[in-house]
Amino acid sequence: HSGFVEKPHSTGKATFTVLEALATETEVSEVIRVGQAVLDDRIRIGESRHIDSVDGWPTFEWHPLAHGNYEPSMEHVLRPILERLTPYVRRRYGAPEAVPCTCLFRRYVEEERRVHPVHFDHQSFVTAVIGLNSGEFEGGLFVQGDIVRNRSFVRLGRGDVCVHQYDLHHGVEVTAGTRLSLIAWFMDTRHACLHNTRLWYKRGAEEGDADAMQLWATCLESGDGSGQPASSSAALPWYERAAAENNVAALNNLAKKAWEGEEPFSPNADRAIELWSRAADLGYTKAQTNLGGLYLSGALCASGRGGQAPLQPAEGVRLLKAAAAKGDIEAFFKLGCFGRSSGSSSLVIYLQQAAEMGHPHALVLLAEMHRSGELGLPRDLGAALRCTRWAAHLGIPAALSNLGRMHCTGEGQAEADGELARRLFQQAADLGDQDGQLNLALCYLRGVGTKASAEAALHWCRKAAEQRHPMAEALLKELIEAESHRQEQAGPRLRHRPPSEQARRCSKDEQAAPVQGALLLATGAVQTGSIQPSPCIVSSEAALHRVFEVVD
Repeated sequence: HSGFVEKPHSTGKATFTVLEALATETEVSEVIRVGQAVLDDRIRIGESRHIDSVDGWPTFEWHPLAHGNYEPSMEHVLRPILERLTPYVRRRYGAPEAVPCTCLFRRYVEEERRVHPVHFDHQSFVTAVIGLNSGEFEGGLFVQGDIVRNRSFVRLGRGDVCVHQYDLHHGVEVTAGTRLSLIAWFMDTRHACLHNTRLWYKRGAEEGDADAMQLWATCLESGDGSGQPASSSAALPWYERAAAENNVAALNNLAKKAWEGEEPFSPNADRAIELWSRAADLGYTKAQTNLGGLYLSGALCASGRGGQAPLQPAEGVRLLKAAAAKGDIEAFFKLGCFGRSSGSSSLVIYLQQAAEMGHPHALVLLAEMHRSGELGLPRDLGAALRCTRWAAHLGIPAALSNLGRMHCTGEGQAEADGELARRLFQQAADLGDQDGQLNLALCYLRGVGTKASAEAALHWCRKAAEQRHPMAEALLKELIEAESHRQEQAGPRLRHRPPSEQARRCSKDEQAAPVQGALLLATGAVQTGSIQPSPCIVSSEAALHRVFEVVD
C-alpha cells in the first residue's frame, strides 16, 4: 500500500510505499541474530557510535553494506533481500541503474538513542526501511508533512519494507521498548555509489526546483556529494536562488552564515534575524527554534562585532512552544533551560521531556536538578544516576566526569569502584573536559583505580589549569613546589610525599552533602581558601549556552 504527505513549506506531495513481507520470517530472524551480536560487540568496545548528520549525537548502528561492499557476516541474508528489492526501486523511480549502496543496522534502546528528529535522507536517492521487531516497542518510523499536520506513524510488520525518496519528511520516536531497524540507501548509479555523488540534485536545481537548489548548495559547500572540492562560493548562488523562492532551509542556512560571519558574510545580527523571521513566519521549525533561543538570551552576534539579538523573552517562548508543538527536541531543551534559569517550574517540564527523549545536555541538567532537589523536583540520587549514566553513554564529557565521581564516592545507587571511576575520568579528560582532567590528576596523585604517578598527576593537572580551572591552578602550584622540593632534597618521589593537610581534608559532612561538583574523590577533595568549585554548575552553564546556539 502507498501513502503521501504534503511537502513541508513547498508544493506537491512526497510519497512512500509499504511492501508487505518482502523479507521472510527466517531472513528477519537471521538479520536480527547477526546484527544484534555484531552491534553489541562493537558498542562494548566503544565502536559503532556514529555521529549523526541530523542532530550531531551518536547513533548506534553497524554498516553491513558500505559503498556496495557487503560485510561477510551478513551477506548471506542481506544480499537476497536487496536483490529482491532492487527491481522495484529501479522501476518505481525510473532509475534503471539504481543500486543498493549502504545499509545500516540500527537500534533504539533505553538509556541510548530514543528519537531521530524529523529530516530528509539527502544522502540517498531512495531509502528502504525494513521492519524487524514489530510488537516489541511503541512508536517507530513516522512521516510528517506540512505544519498543520501531526506526525503519522507508519506501521511496519516483520519483513515489511517502507520505500521512499529523498523528499519525504520523516523521523523516528520510540517511547517504550527496543526498536531494531535495517535501512538501505540506494544510489541512482553504481558510479554515484562508488564516488559518493548526488548529481540528481544538480539536475533538479538546474530545472528550477528550489528544494534541489538548497540540497545541491549543501553538497557544494561541504564537498560531500558534489564530486568536487568544498566551495562556499559555488554554493552561495544556489542558496540565494532557493531563498528567493522562500525555501525555508536556505533561509535558515543564510541566516546562520550572517549570524556567524561565515564567508562571504560579515557578522550581521539584523540580517540574520530578518532571514530567520521569514523562515519562522513560514512555519519552519528550525528557524523558530533558532530565533526563539536568541530572543531568550539577547545573544551577541560574533562577540558583539555583528550587533546583538533583542531580548524578547515572551516572543522567544512563543516561538519555541510553536516548535515544541511539532516535536522539536531542541525547542523542548531551550524552553527547559530558560525555565530553570528563570525559576519557572512550568517550563522545566520541557527539560524533563527533552531528557526523556534522550537529549544529552538535558540529561546532564536534569541529573543536577535531581541531585539538589531543585525547583520542586524531589531529591533523587537514583534518578540523577540514571540521567548521568545515559548522558555519559552518549559521550557527553561532563557526564562522564560526573559519573566517575559517583562511582568514586558510591553516591546514590552507584557502585563504589575506583578503577571504573578512573576510566570514566580518562574518557572525559581525553575529550577535553577540565573537571575530568583534574579528577584524573587526583586519581594518579592518590593511586585511585591506578598506580600512583606523580608525572601523570602533573600532566593532567596542568591540562586542567591551562583551561583556567581554579582548583587545578591551585593544585598545580602545590605539585610544582613539591616536585621542586623533592629535586632539591633528592628525596623520595612525589607519590610518597602526601599533599598538604588542607588538600587531604574532606569531612564526613562534605562527603554526605549533595555535591554540585565532580571533584570529591573517595580519598578527599582539594580545597583552597574560599574556592567552592561547582563543576556541575559549570557544565550546566555550558549547556545553557546552547540556548542561543543555532542549528543547520
